[in-house]
Amino acid sequence: MRRKLVVGVMGPGRVATDRQIDVAYKVGRMIAEAGCNLLNGGVAHGVMDASARGAAEIGGVEIIGVTPHKQPSETHPVSEHVTILIETTFGEGRNLINARSSDLVIAIGMCPGTASEVCFAIKAGKPIFLMDCPSEAHDFFRALGGNVQIGIIEHIRSMLMERA
Repeated sequence: MRRKLVVGVMGPGRVATDRQIDVAYKVGRMIAEAGCNLLNGGVAHGVMDASARGAAEIGGVEIIGVTPHKQPSETHPVSEHVTILIETTFGEGRNLINARSSDLVIAIGMCPGTASEVCFAIKAGKPIFLMDCPSEAHDFFRALGGNVQIGIIEHIRSMLMERA
């Protein structure tokens, strides 16, 4: 039996824009429709919660949440949509786990934590899709030599369906 693809969805939590939250929700649905598992930071806000909610609505896949702090946490509560919780006490160090445990990474929006996850994914040779990120971020990550592409939902969907 072949292992399901694990797609990491990374992005801002509390500072995520409404647009990034909408994109994350659609991406979460797309991942589940492709039969892939979703991995994210596991907290109940921003890109993480929206992508988990989208995948949960489709169902049939695991939603893996790698939290930065021991639970319960007032500042980083777990998303109700997470089906597998990996509780760490690593703070931002969990970003390495997120990047290395994903078969590919989709970054929606950009903040320092997301940037570190993309850098770890580049070092690990993972395919990376950037969505709703400033052009400076695209240029910076491409200059680092990684497999970084601008994420277009239709392109990502067809790739997931091929690999799933």
